[in-house]
Amino acid sequence: MVAAVVTAEFLAGPDGPGWFTDMFAGVGLSNVASEPLQITGVTARPVGTGQVGESIRFTFTYPEGSPPGGPDSVIGKFPSQDPQSRATARMTETYEREFGFYSSLRDRVAIRTPQAHHIAIDPASGDFTLIMEDLSGSVQGDQLGGCDFASALLIAEAAAGLHAPTWDVGNTLDDADWLASPDEATTRDRVALFQAVLPGFIDRYGERIGPDAVAAAEWLSTRLLDLRTAFYDLSALAACVVHNDFRLDNMLFGAQEGAPALTTVDWQTLSVGFGPVDLAYALGSGMLPDLRERHEADVFECYLGHLSATPGSKVGAISEQMRTEMWDAYRLGSTSGLAMAVVASMIVVRTERGDEMFSVMAERHAAQMAALGVFGMLA
Repeated sequence: MVAAVVTAEFLAGPDGPGWFTDMFAGVGLSNVASEPLQITGVTARPVGTGQVGESIRFTFTYPEGSPPGGPDSVIGKFPSQDPQSRATARMTETYEREFGFYSSLRDRVAIRTPQAHHIAIDPASGDFTLIMEDLSGSVQGDQLGGCDFASALLIAEAAAGLHAPTWDVGNTLDDADWLASPDEATTRDRVALFQAVLPGFIDRYGERIGPDAVAAAEWLSTRLLDLRTAFYDLSALAACVVHNDFRLDNMLFGAQEGAPALTTVDWQTLSVGFGPVDLAYALGSGMLPDLRERHEADVFECYLGHLSATPGSKVGAISEQMRTEMWDAYRLGSTSGLAMAVVASMIVVRTERGDEMFSVMAERHAAQMAALGVFGMLA
């Protein structure tokens, strides 16, 4: 029997081949001859750019002459080695949410995600181990360079695949107590955190992002409670499961024949919320402003269409009232990326790429808010 929670160092060491052999046997993976997989060697190297978790690609060696059919490699995900990022993850139950998604929700939604071979967590320490398929035929989205219109349409379809089967989440999922569902007290805590870190954010990034983005962040700090009220005033809008960090860095696009068109990863911020917010976050951070303004409404319409058409959808027909209120929710949701940029940048380990990413997010979402008339919505 394999140990439930292990480290990347353990799997890269002398015990790694045996652990993977036992793990594959436990999940029933075999080669083309239907024989158990036998791993004789493991090499490891870091992949990805995650700042609250460590991702490792483990590449396997099999006995010479053994039948093919086993995976060449897998991806392992582990807690961050950085003390600040690790403490943040414990505070926000980051690893617990990813465990919850893969252990109880993944097979109930229609969004493409990696197949998980092994998932385990230690409730006492918060340590966790996730071993999943390696989508080597896919490439990570370019958060800084942005995406094109065709990719945005794939994103809209994926968003609907998560939201539609969990629409009206209180009635569609009867075992979702582990999902965070922000209440007024939680919102006030988040407001306090945003306001506490905003001066440091402006001091660090103010010159880089420019006066318009700084002004948008300052405005948002005084409107966050109004924002919550505005969402709940939209009576036709139902809560569903949302990703909450639905951006290009957490998306893998198919680059080789047979690879999935789009796979979404990093389910560490999962919660109950409003679906259009995920889409606004994805487009606001992932499309260059000129391209987004030309195609934003088209992508939104694509999302609405998939909400009703997604297998297992709980949405039903989109009424005109619902369409109007969904668009209002989308507009309000454009604030989410700016809020994330301010808070996340100040509570995870600082990196050069992280600085650029958070700056770009703040700039793009401030421009999105202005283009969508958000400032007038909460005046």
